[in-house]
Amino acid sequence: GTTAKLPRGLADVHGVRATKSIKNAHLHSKMIVRMILALCAMSPIIQSATQTDSANGLMFQACMKPGSDSVKTVKLALGKGADINKQHDLTGQTPLMAATLGGKPKIVKYLLEAGADPSIPEKDGYTPPHGAGFQGRAEVMEVLIQFGLDVNVFHSDGFAPLHRACWGRDERHSETVEVLLKHGIDKNLEPKSSGQTCMSMTPNEKTKMILQQWFSGHDEEL
Repeated sequence: GTTAKLPRGLADVHGVRATKSIKNAHLHSKMIVRMILALCAMSPIIQSATQTDSANGLMFQACMKPGSDSVKTVKLALGKGADINKQHDLTGQTPLMAATLGGKPKIVKYLLEAGADPSIPEKDGYTPPHGAGFQGRAEVMEVLIQFGLDVNVFHSDGFAPLHRACWGRDERHSETVEVLLKHGIDKNLEPKSSGQTCMSMTPNEKTKMILQQWFSGHDEEL
């Protein structure tokens, strides 16, 4: 008997389809292999980025933790690759600014010694001298002055660190005012936007007493 054969044209079509299917399978496999190799190559980069993020988190934790002014964790974070000038995703604060606001003079000193940039503002444009004034961080203000920062710089809102310290009602704000006066800041310094002085704007009786003594010669015991 005779064996039925497919018409030549149909046989060619099936052959081409089969060949293309095999080639496509090979190409697909090669693509998968390449993707796996690419991911393997990227793995150290991804791991490094993850480690850096973790170190940055550790840094901010140390600078923001209430009641602690130990540089141990800061050193550890930097050793793990933390960015000393990393800005917080929400506040724009650097570790230096966070430590300033938290009243951590030891950490502030260490960060400045390690090369932290004090000119980087947070999201609203405030730099460490303004933060120290607003929060009444006298010891931190002393450190900033020791490192040569301009503590008489005006913000775009027209106020200087002295004015922010004068607004404060706590004793620590009065102490910060005194630090600024001792380092030559004018007690009559006026904001850019008004003719007020520290004396006229402060609600703090201790601050008023300090200012009065500076007006009279500032040589009496407070």
